[in-house]
Parts: sequence; C-alpha cells; structure tokens
Amino acid sequence: MGGRINSRFDKLTGDSIDNGQHLLIGAYTSFLEMMSITNSQSNLKYYDQFKIPYYSKNQNFTLDATKIKGDLGLLKALWDLPLPKKHLRKMLRFIIKIKLGFVRYESLTCKEFLKKYNQNDSVINIFWEPLILATLNTPVDTASAELFVNVLKMGFFANSKKRQFILPNVGLSELMINSQKYLDNKINLKLKTTCTAIAYNNEKVSAKINGVEIEYDKIILALPIRKSASLLKNEMLSEISNKLSSRAIISVYLWYDKCFFEQDFAAFLGTNIQWVFNKRKIGFLEGFDKFPEYLSITISAADSLIRKSSKEIAEICDLELKSIFHDAEKAKLMQFKVIKERFATFDATVENQIIRKNLPSVHPKISFVGDWTYSDFPSTIEGAARSGENIKI
Repeated sequence: MGGRINSRFDKLTGDSIDNGQHLLIGAYTSFLEMMSITNSQSNLKYYDQFKIPYYSKNQNFTLDATKIKGDLGLLKALWDLPLPKKHLRKMLRFIIKIKLGFVRYESLTCKEFLKKYNQNDSVINIFWEPLILATLNTPVDTASAELFVNVLKMGFFANSKKRQFILPNVGLSELMINSQKYLDNKINLKLKTTCTAIAYNNEKVSAKINGVEIEYDKIILALPIRKSASLLKNEMLSEISNKLSSRAIISVYLWYDKCFFEQDFAAFLGTNIQWVFNKRKIGFLEGFDKFPEYLSITISAADSLIRKSSKEIAEICDLELKSIFHDAEKAKLMQFKVIKERFATFDATVENQIIRKNLPSVHPKISFVGDWTYSDFPSTIEGAARSGENIKI
C-alpha cells in the first residue's frame, strides 16, 4: 500500500528507513484529504514558517518568507537572495507574470521557458534549477515547463497555506496503514498478490490470482505502466510504456556518532547532495541512543551516480557534508544505507507529458491509478493520489 513509497525497519540501527525521502507541501490537497479521512494526520509534521536554509561550499543563506505575511513575504525573501538586484528584478517580474497567468510555455522545456523570460544563469543555478530538480526529478534542459508552471501556480506561488512544508514523522509504510484499512472495507484490495493475467471482453473482466481466475465488477490497477501492459497483453499500452522514459533517485541514509546538522532540512547547491533531512528532529528517535545523528539525503535525476557502489556514494556524501560543516569533521560515520531507485519517477519531459495526455482507454471496467497517469502534477505522491479521485467504487 502506497505504491512507490514504502519503508522498512533496519535491525542494525533500530531506525525506520524509507525507500526515498518525501517533502510534502500544502498543495497536496488530494493526499492530505486522504490522510484526514483515514485519521493519519498525526503522522505528519507541519511547518508553519516558510524557511529554506541553503548551503554550499562558498556561501550559506536562507530563503526566509516569515518577515512579512502572505505573498509579500515570499517576494521579500526572494528579493533578499544573494544575487545582483538587476537579475532579481527580472525574476520577481517573471514570478508575478506566472502567478497572473501572463506567460506562454506550450511545448517548451524549463530552460527554454526561463531564457524566454530573461532569467539570468546565476538565478537559474541558485533558485530555479534546484526547485525544478526537487519537484520534477528532471534536468532543467529537458523538463516540461508546463508541469513546472502547474507546480508553481498550485503550490509555491499560490498562497502561504499551499506552500506549507509537511514531513512524515513515521515510516512511509506506517503512514499508509490507515488508508489500507479504509480501502479494505470498500473494495477487494489485493496487496503482495501474484496476478499473472487479466482477461476482458465486451461484457466482463477477470483476473488470474494465485492461479485461479476470478471475475470482478471492475478492476483498478495500481501498478507501473510496464506491468499493467504486460498483464493486459495490450500492444498500444506496451508501446507507450517503452516510450515513457524514467529518472533515477538515490536516497542516502547516514548515521553519525555526533550531531552537527542543526536544521530540520536544507537545500544544497553545487554538490551531488541536493537536500538533507534531519530524521531525529523530524521525529525518528528509535536509534538515537546508538546513533545521535541520522540524516537522509536526496539526489534527484541521479543517473550519473547510479552505477557507483553504495560505499562510493556514501563516501561522496560524507565528504561533501564535511566540506561544508566544520563540526562534521569531528563526527564519525558509523553506518550508511544507499537506496537506488532506477525508475523512481517518469521523466518529466515535454514528450512524456504529451504521452500522458493521450493514454488509451483499455476497457470501461478497467482503470489505472498511479503517478504515471495524466494529472497536472509530476510524478509525486499527490499525482498518484489525484489519479484515483474520479474513479467510482
């Protein structure tokens, strides 16, 4: 339950490990509604203040929107970024145009879109590119401007509530337990089940479950597109699955004998590390006695590192942290876990966005749910949640 998101208990450290760290925002209305309906909100930590610390080897700064309430606070925070004011003026005018809907982005990549509206390279490198990687998991040169504008308008540039940060304070599998129970009372929910074929004709649909063919009123497939195409033996869906390329995400978990990272989370510039989350401060305290510092690191669009060994990747992250935080030099790396998700998300390119808009209908009694189906959101928890909204059960 939870699809791409899951977690497991690590016996060595005593901590819960997610298959990937997720930073939610208030714009995740469908997912948050599901958390509310299933009484799971206590497993989420809400951040009332919009503050993002940025670290690099050359400079540190904070995007702090708390000095003024509302949209003016965000604009003031962006105006205070360590960039030339002439470039910031163009960025703020651009943001206002996006918010008001005065931009054109059809069939453009994010890089083409940003350049069209005169965004300087330094502004792109410090502000736009990290945001694009974090939300789309796709490099700025190929990412769909349409998807990115959707994220900005529905989230970060909507209102203070929509851009509120939210973090799960339990493992992702535990987060979904109540949703599983809720659905189990409404439908015949099949988890960790062997399904070898799905048959359909004009009148009925059936699935071969554990070697037995069973007829159903309706079948909802919460599977990757490639698996769905295989079960349905649908050539058109198979062709689409071959075209719908994907991107990797690497999640690195590091345990130290001393604490040195003071923030709950922070963004990083000019490093392989893109985001660091302080699991202890978020609420993961199980292994605190043995390992005081427990950090989760996210590396999006990680195709360049995917072939490196887990040890190499952990050492790269450890060295980068120690190059930025002086106190980290005194901390000993005790344990590490590296999780490589080679097909973590669909590649949020212009071409893939067109593919998603034209997914075929296989049968009236067969529906698909998942982040790869079409929605205004990229490959996220919210995209997956929205895919199920219009399915009646």
